[in-house]
Amino acid sequence: MTDEGFMLANYQQFFHHPESVGYSFVYYLTCFFGGIWNEIFGFAGNYGFRVFNALIIVMSYIIICKILKDYHSYRWWIFLGFVVVVFGMNVDHGTLSFHYYTFNAFNSVVITYLLYSGLLNNKMTSIFCACALIGANMFSRIPSLSLIVIPFALSFIVYLYRKSLFNWKRVCFIELCGISVGFLLIIGLIYLLGHQSIFLHSIKVNILLASHSVSTNSLGSMFIQYVINYLYVLLFMLILVAFIWCYGKYFRKNSLLKILFVGVFLFVLYRLNYSHMLGRMYLLVALLYVCLLYVMWKKRRNERIIVLCSILLAVSLLLPLGSDWGIGNMGAYSIWGLVPTTLVLTAKDIDSSKDRSNYKNILAIVFVFLALVYFKHNVRICFRDDGPRWEKNYHMMSSSYASVLTSVQRGEELDSLLSFCSKTIKADERVFIFPSMPGIHYLSSSIPYAYCSWPMCYSTASFEIELDRAKQELGLAPFVISLNHFDIQNDQHKGNYHVFDEYMRNYHKIWSSVHYSVWRPQNVNK
Repeated sequence: MTDEGFMLANYQQFFHHPESVGYSFVYYLTCFFGGIWNEIFGFAGNYGFRVFNALIIVMSYIIICKILKDYHSYRWWIFLGFVVVVFGMNVDHGTLSFHYYTFNAFNSVVITYLLYSGLLNNKMTSIFCACALIGANMFSRIPSLSLIVIPFALSFIVYLYRKSLFNWKRVCFIELCGISVGFLLIIGLIYLLGHQSIFLHSIKVNILLASHSVSTNSLGSMFIQYVINYLYVLLFMLILVAFIWCYGKYFRKNSLLKILFVGVFLFVLYRLNYSHMLGRMYLLVALLYVCLLYVMWKKRRNERIIVLCSILLAVSLLLPLGSDWGIGNMGAYSIWGLVPTTLVLTAKDIDSSKDRSNYKNILAIVFVFLALVYFKHNVRICFRDDGPRWEKNYHMMSSSYASVLTSVQRGEELDSLLSFCSKTIKADERVFIFPSMPGIHYLSSSIPYAYCSWPMCYSTASFEIELDRAKQELGLAPFVISLNHFDIQNDQHKGNYHVFDEYMRNYHKIWSSVHYSVWRPQNVNK
């Protein structure tokens, strides 16, 4: 109903009523491809978008295998790494449909492949295409513009290895041209579709949101969260290094102590995944960084390994920038290439050392255990739908959500709401849904009222402005759908509820259930 429904409603209206989802134009490229998929395969509903998401994941795996083609004998490690990625990214949000999370992750994998092959083999076309994708990708999620620094930094690293054999200035010029072309292509697309005014207004609204000190989407809040995230990662890295040192010095030669040590480590790993929302990512990222930096230090004279590791490390550090929970949101999607690559390089390095059996077996045990823990969490938890997955056995009547199972009580209540809406609300009428139920727009094919399918995305100031704008341009919303009970005390946008209450003075209730109500303006008969 929330994150997934928000993007599905955007795709549904992108080509038909783009102004109604104007807020989401900060994800313009994601909405564009989602909108195209909806036009072609919209009949498949949410299931179709999950197939789209699965295709992107499979394509990412294929590209990662191409990047690591020189390590074919370690293909099991590549597969294990990607299993950890797939299960790990679903822990917090569950299995999402096509989303800017996975779209950015896929783009970062493609960028890694093109940059890696282009810089090492002097393929200017590959470098240009990688940079064009970086320039375009910022329109899939605006904070992704942070990836711009990667090609220039990588070119400098290659220059340090090759010196006079590498024309750094020429390559940087090609990279700059590529980024500019990618940027201008999307700007041209926006103008071609006549979306320029909607896009600019979306940027303006999101700048207002970023300046709102209470919101987790404010620049200050996001930066502080990002810094805190990586301070924790650094702390976990130090603890892991101490653990590894203790193991090598005191436990490695004693089988009983070795088993005890690994058991304690796995227990800590398990507890972190269930006791703290971000603990899972802190430990995983710290473990990856310790292994990757160790390999980079040992192979510091190997240009190919240093270039590949530097790209993946930069992506994992830069992509979470601008996310309200830092690595808690984008973190799991910024390491798609990092996890399998780190596993492969670490396993290969262990094979070349004297202690191959001890450390390699422990590495395999830890990551297989991680995959199982993530899988268990996926089965046990449903995002914003209380109770384990095995209790979700109700198929909703809406064909748009045919692939989604929920509890009987929740499903029947939503079906009742949608049945009433289908009889009462016309296809071309706008509906104001408050506070956090954008999925109902998608299920009912209704048009969002306040230029956003999820009004709680707005800061209080921007929400008030957009509601006033809607009243002036569209009049009062013909219908309002709201929750009957609000958890105002635990919401960061408390002011939005007061703005909503003020707006609802001219409405009366025409339908109600345990959790939902439908309203109409008072001067309109039931």
